[in-house]
Amino acid sequence: MLIGDVLSLGAANWPERVALVAGKERRTFAQLQADCLRLANGLSRLASPGDRVAILARNVPAYVEALYGVPTAGMVLTLLNYRLHPKEWTGIMAAAGARVLIVDREFVDDIRPVLTEVPTLEHPLVIGGASDGYGTPYEELVASASPQQPPVDISDGDTAWLVYTSGTTGFPKGAMITHRGIVNAAVTMMLAVRPTDRDRMLMTFPMCHTAAFQMPTYHLCGIPTVLMRSFDAGTFLELVEEHRITLTSLAPTMAAFVLQHPAIDRHDLSSVRSLGYGGMPMPVATARALMDRLGTVLVTGFGQTESTGWVTALTPDDHARALAGEERLLESCGRALPLTAVAVMDERMRRCPPGVPGELVIRGDLVIKGYWNDRDATAAAFAGGWLHTGDVATMDDEGYVYLVDRIKDMIVSGGQNVYSSQVEQVLHQHEAVLEAAVIGVPDPVWGETVVAVVVPRAGMRIDPDDIVATCGTRLAGYKRPRQVHVVDELPKNITGKVLKRELRARFASETAP
Repeated sequence: MLIGDVLSLGAANWPERVALVAGKERRTFAQLQADCLRLANGLSRLASPGDRVAILARNVPAYVEALYGVPTAGMVLTLLNYRLHPKEWTGIMAAAGARVLIVDREFVDDIRPVLTEVPTLEHPLVIGGASDGYGTPYEELVASASPQQPPVDISDGDTAWLVYTSGTTGFPKGAMITHRGIVNAAVTMMLAVRPTDRDRMLMTFPMCHTAAFQMPTYHLCGIPTVLMRSFDAGTFLELVEEHRITLTSLAPTMAAFVLQHPAIDRHDLSSVRSLGYGGMPMPVATARALMDRLGTVLVTGFGQTESTGWVTALTPDDHARALAGEERLLESCGRALPLTAVAVMDERMRRCPPGVPGELVIRGDLVIKGYWNDRDATAAAFAGGWLHTGDVATMDDEGYVYLVDRIKDMIVSGGQNVYSSQVEQVLHQHEAVLEAAVIGVPDPVWGETVVAVVVPRAGMRIDPDDIVATCGTRLAGYKRPRQVHVVDELPKNITGKVLKRELRARFASETAP
């Protein structure tokens, strides 16, 4: 099955049902399919099957058209994170060899001066009309093309999307996501959330990374999707109430902003029956606050760019178990979903016993087929026939997976392993701490020393000595932070993951007390 088939089925089953909502704009499944086919045919005038088409925009309807239409033309949609620097955009486009760029007018002035660094680029298409005469109006290209299926031979093993990894440890790699992978990720997600055609989904995450797979997931079930152009806690509350949203998702940081919003008590959120969270581990206190307000509606899981979507899920039933006394489950990312295989392996690719840390590895049709033009990275990632996630995890005797740390984020102090996530969970229990990140910095005696970087809650002051004392009552001595830095915000990527590489670079020169 191809990604374009998702809309073909929707147009056949529910032609007049609303598929997409953006502000006051409404499109039915039949209209959305026709627009996506027009885009595919329009692109076929400019480029050839296999060519890369980059897109730089926020969550706008044209983005949804591109998710389906570019692969339907047999081309590869290359997603650009709008929060990156223009030089990073062109670096990715040059690495991908992009021939076409779909760009929102909002970003034209930023990217246009550096597009000479992309020698393969031939056709800029501007969403919202040409900017000062630059580029071809995107809407004109779509409107002038045929809404018929283009005569292109496509296999479900062909690359549909090229998504560059978040780059938390260096220059990102291009993950090649196939038609088969997207459809399998959608079906796997459906098994976790169990949507019905009575649901309504609010798209809160930017579609410029693998969260985009949520679009075919819910369209496959005939569910209307409401776009947030970009996340704002107040707008989130308004849209949930206005559209009686039943399905949505929030990163932990986003959830904290919603919970602290002064207008939260003035909005009816009772329609929400499933709220997914991800991007980073959810602090237990935040998870409890969400359940206290919304009920047992939380669902989370583990996934990464290379897995397209979730491969594990902690369901609402699991969250109910946690509320009933098994609170440890709130620290888990759940159990393996159908259509996936998940294991914790040691360095010799032997399964670790329950509770013993190892690397989380996965298999399944939703996994990428490799990295763009990088055979060495592909071979390393798939050594032993499994995708190596780079995450340290444990698995209990029921199959629940507990993420311990990123392998590259593990701190070795005095020969002892310190898992930063364990320290962060303790820091989040302090009443004045809104966010926390724990890193290791070089130390001439201990090899590395533990450093905490914390963001205070609004109107509260953090005393570093108090933070250290709090950790001292809950953690072994070698795990306690030797330094505590108070900052206004933590650097994050588009999915809400903290960029610890930037924190290590910033605080590496500090001297431990």
